Amino acid sequence: MPDSNSETDSLWSLRRMVARLERAVLTPVRALRPEYVPLLMVYFAYGAMGLIAVAKEFWIKQSLTLTPAELAAIAVWLNVPWTIKMVFGELVDTVPVLGSRRRGFVFIGGGLIAAGMILLWVAAAGVAPGISRNTLYVLASLLSVVGLVLQDVTADAMSTEVVARVHADGAPRDKADVDRDLGMVQVLGRLSLALGAFITAGLAGWAAYNLPYATVFLVGLIVPAISISGALLVKLDTPEV
Repeated sequence: MPDSNSETDSLWSLRRMVARLERAVLTPVRALRPEYVPLLMVYFAYGAMGLIAVAKEFWIKQSLTLTPAELAAIAVWLNVPWTIKMVFGELVDTVPVLGSRRRGFVFIGGGLIAAGMILLWVAAAGVAPGISRNTLYVLASLLSVVGLVLQDVTADAMSTEVVARVHADGAPRDKADVDRDLGMVQVLGRLSLALGAFITAGLAGWAAYNLPYATVFLVGLIVPAISISGALLVKLDTPEV
């Protein structure tokens, strides 16, 4: 005969685990506010860069003449902007662009990513035969990485500024409530990034199989369009300059 006490304990353990999982998933969702959505669009766009990933990998193998050693060396150099991310963060915090220390850098980052997508299209479509595809690939990758780093550090900075410090009547909010919302915005940002990667994972494979590579790179322009749209719509609680 099974031990009823053991079964009860196991059932309660399972219920507690389910309850903790629900809190972990639902708490950030319940903390979502409409004013956070534009910022989350920037994070989503970062994750959605995977939209061109499969097509890009196939195109590299089929169209470029770079050796595995050269590709590995390029990958190392492309990782450098991420290792000096704090330098970009200092730039975002101290140097205004067109009167903005936030939106302006998202625009620049989106522009760099878009330029990278266009260069990949040029290389894949063969519309610039006088320029090596290898060169276009390296330049496109560098522009995209720098654009992503800029947008990532700017989004992190904006995540502290989308949370209201005062109530609608102008009365200051409780510090504990503000700190809780700041933490939730960070969590929501990472969830948005993961959602972007999850949604585009299947689309990336379908696009690489059914569309010309050049077309996939053009479709990829929707990614910087999303982040730039988010920067246009975001409302920050503190002055940008």
